[in-house]
Amino acid sequence: MRLLVDLSRRDLVRGLLRALPLAAVGVGSVVVATRGPHPLAIVWTLTLVASLVGWGGAVRLIVAPTARVDVGLRAIWGVAMTLAIGGVASAMHFANRTFVLSQVAFGLVFLVGELVTGRSRHSAKRVIATWANDVGLVLLVLVALAYALIVNLGLIDGARMQPSDDQPLYLLWTQKLLSTGSMVDSLDVRRLSTFGGQTYLHAEFGAVASLKALFLVDTGVGFLLVLLLIVGLRTSGKRRGGGTAAAVLALITLMTLDSVRINTASLLTGAAAYFGLYRTLQWMRETQPGVLSALSWRRVVLLGGVAATCGVLRTSNVAPAVFFTAIAVVLDHFTHDKSPWSRQRVLTLLRTGAIASTGFLLFMLPWMLALYESTGTLLYPLGKGTMSPGFVFLIGPKSDYEGLYNEIDHFAYAMPVASSLLFVAIGLLPPTNRRHDLLAMTLASVIGTWLVVWTGAGFTTDVTCRYYYAAMVGLALACISSLGEAPAESRYRRWRVVRDALIVGAFVIHASTTREHVRDYLLGWVKVIRDRNATVNPSAEVDEVASGAIVYRDLQSAAEPGAGIAVAVDDPYLFDFKRNPIEGLDLIGGIGPHGYPAFKGPEALASYLQSLGIRYIIYVDFSRSRELYSEGAWHNNLARQDLFLGGEAPFVLDGMQSILALAKTRKHVAEKDALTVLDLATTVPASP
Repeated sequence: MRLLVDLSRRDLVRGLLRALPLAAVGVGSVVVATRGPHPLAIVWTLTLVASLVGWGGAVRLIVAPTARVDVGLRAIWGVAMTLAIGGVASAMHFANRTFVLSQVAFGLVFLVGELVTGRSRHSAKRVIATWANDVGLVLLVLVALAYALIVNLGLIDGARMQPSDDQPLYLLWTQKLLSTGSMVDSLDVRRLSTFGGQTYLHAEFGAVASLKALFLVDTGVGFLLVLLLIVGLRTSGKRRGGGTAAAVLALITLMTLDSVRINTASLLTGAAAYFGLYRTLQWMRETQPGVLSALSWRRVVLLGGVAATCGVLRTSNVAPAVFFTAIAVVLDHFTHDKSPWSRQRVLTLLRTGAIASTGFLLFMLPWMLALYESTGTLLYPLGKGTMSPGFVFLIGPKSDYEGLYNEIDHFAYAMPVASSLLFVAIGLLPPTNRRHDLLAMTLASVIGTWLVVWTGAGFTTDVTCRYYYAAMVGLALACISSLGEAPAESRYRRWRVVRDALIVGAFVIHASTTREHVRDYLLGWVKVIRDRNATVNPSAEVDEVASGAIVYRDLQSAAEPGAGIAVAVDDPYLFDFKRNPIEGLDLIGGIGPHGYPAFKGPEALASYLQSLGIRYIIYVDFSRSRELYSEGAWHNNLARQDLFLGGEAPFVLDGMQSILALAKTRKHVAEKDALTVLDLATTVPASP
């Protein structure tokens, strides 16, 4: 209500007039959303972005109420605030459907409040007049939006979901969060791999739209976040000498990133957060002159919070985000401060580091506590928690030679950025403005990528590249954003020419290398959309989910309400999480509180599960599973000792054999469509 204080009647009327276009868009969106599940998913994607911008506006009022902040930065700050609040709610087990919808609604209220009060600092006349001078960029933005629409319409029905990751993992966590307010999953070893930020965004999306359209969180919301950050270069860049040219190249780069997508995990959302961290630092330089170590405490906390957002979205983003923030502040202190070793300056630097670390930990701690509740560790791989001894999750190189080979292979890998090595070289050039932010970004991205590759020797290259996606994409965009940057002194002018030439060269190499792949990628989605519209009822995906839920919930009804259930099925997200506590077995035997009884036989497993309050097991026929619980596939994985799958296979197969053995001695409460419900508390004479 404070936003409306001291407004004159004329100001209020003007504010309401400014809000009318947004109201018209809102009404139109509601009409479109009623036309089916696919339009609803698109409209809700845009609604989530608007809510994030609103939350970012609220952050601006706290951090810098009089400063101008572009929409892209506000959206990233909104992600940070959303996940900060969501982390607390998740750790306290009240982040359910009602809560996440309320959070989205508050973001929209903040956005409308900015428009009504005029605090957005952007008049309609000024925006139109400014953009009228950049018609080419406007057209390119429209092309990018059309590109995103085609990709998202192709992914919207969920047909491209990864059956070993999405349905049994990411959709399970999303549904559990919406139903119970938390994503505690103590028998799911892959819970170690994420803090849960992406899942929280999934929950905000799935609270209204179909979970089958969950790709739209990354390819829709994430894409729009990066696009808005790039468009923001146009104004912030002009103050430093770049601007429209940098925005144009960055937009084309965004559209020509080679697709490495396998599942609904974070790619573009992480890249947006990491690039947003870089742009946040640039904004702080523009709006508060002086060394970074002298920033106000509110801005330092914000910097730590955005860094934490990178890690919350994907654990492998923690290293580059932390290293970038630390290196940027330290380099700035020792290269820009006139007396860096004076007692007062050193104390100021230490104060800034302490505040940034506190902000980072305040944002991270709720997510770390939620991770600890499920896995017994605050941060993997620094701690393995309750992971079963001998279970393989990460594999290092067998020798230094192999490690060096892997590093070179990945830095020269053409996905997602074809010219990564050249962008690294650009970032290592002497700065043109005596600021070392790009150097800090480069060093942090290289360190983060090196750590991922070194600890991920058990993954194939096309899998590993997803874990340094944010680091490499963020670095490429940061390099491009420095295009045309005015040198601070004449002696830096030659480096500007060299830098700009290399940036254009790196862009050309990337675009020309990925052109064919991107064309085939886009045409592939056009074909998918055409074929679907020709053969499929637009509401078929909803019917498929509904029919699947009927089967799963019919089976669940055979179990007593409130009794714990462990599940090894293809679509566990279809269960009713309010009726029974549901624990996903995931990679069976990989993790468990107090020590999972791997290789100790079926009776040990039955006793162990009952000690955790689990009375029932629901499992799929292991010869008919789509992928994750295919016994034949896991037997084949036994021979793949060079990959992580080879080390996991013995545990999974042992778990399957124990469940099949229990099926001979425990009561079959229900059976349907290759699914069986076992009552662990009721024994029967052993069947032959």
